[in-house]
Amino acid sequence: MKNDVNGLLWRMLNPLLQHAPLLLAVFDETDRLVYCSDAFARAFRVTENASLQRSAFTRSDVPHGIGASEVIEVVLPNGQCVSMSETQAQGWRLWVGMDSVHEAEPPVVETDPLTGTCTRRQVLFRLEHLMLEHTPLCLAMLDIDHFKRINDELGHTAGDEVLRHFSREILTRIRRDDCFGRSGAEQFLLILREVDLQSAMKVLARILASVRSAHPLRHHPRFSYSCSIGLAKRQGNDTVESLLARAEQALALSRQGGGDRIAHL
Repeated sequence: MKNDVNGLLWRMLNPLLQHAPLLLAVFDETDRLVYCSDAFARAFRVTENASLQRSAFTRSDVPHGIGASEVIEVVLPNGQCVSMSETQAQGWRLWVGMDSVHEAEPPVVETDPLTGTCTRRQVLFRLEHLMLEHTPLCLAMLDIDHFKRINDELGHTAGDEVLRHFSREILTRIRRDDCFGRSGAEQFLLILREVDLQSAMKVLARILASVRSAHPLRHHPRFSYSCSIGLAKRQGNDTVESLLARAEQALALSRQGGGDRIAHL
């Protein structure tokens, strides 16, 4: 083709790709995202000035070959898994979505089978994306007090019901854009978006009061329980690991104080 034809082709192709309902992304030789289609930006919540690396999107870096390209699996912020065809040339990478993403359909979210909340992996995936977007947030780590005693004295069926009740109490008191999930046997993580420390403390105080006053076991009507909460507000130099570490340290302070309280760092 002649140069003027090439120029015309690119001028027409660029807006067509940009606005097509296609997950499309280009990464340079440093694995930095340098171009993406509107559909990709919406699906992965990529903001205009975001500086993102390829590793922020990949679920598994073990590809499956299909000729000149490879297939990798990525996870959207809402938990939906999609396959991407990855083609490499001179150190650059082109991603093309192999699966359609229908925004009107309910997202496929990974959940904990007992409580119906997100899993630890899903919460941490969401947290990583929010950190990359520089979203103000607070992270809470919650632990049911004396849970082993509940299992030992009342049985594991009662313990399971306490876990389900605890999850319901929190889910009814947080916003749709927040993220809550089970991270261990009786431990949970809660991401509160776009809040300052004072606002987060108010939300968590209501959760403490609600849990403390509940009697969730039908066969043990006098039974009640409480929880400990560690809270950390995101700081400018925080990583996912440092924010989690502060929340865990705050949780330890709450436990040392006897539980049924909030500690923050």
